[in-house]
Amino acid sequence: MIKCLVEGRTIRTISRLVERNVGIAVSDPFAALLVDHGKVVARTLTPAIEWDVALFTATRELSAVEKSFLGFLRAELPRLRESGCVV
Repeated sequence: MIKCLVEGRTIRTISRLVERNVGIAVSDPFAALLVDHGKVVARTLTPAIEWDVALFTATRELSAVEKSFLGFLRAELPRLRESGCVV
């Protein structure tokens, strides 16, 4: 049996490899929301791997793009909580 380790930079690359039965992947809960669940099965690891996400900003006022992103993130938090990504 041939064994190898592949590291991908994007969830798109990784999920395509998994879809083709090249192997399995360990990803964060956000990435699991982006895969084609008709082709890939996402399962929770046990015990759970705890991780935090932080948002850092400069001390200056936020740009319009940054404010827009924060607004989007705040609007998405309830959906992310429901899917188990955010506590």
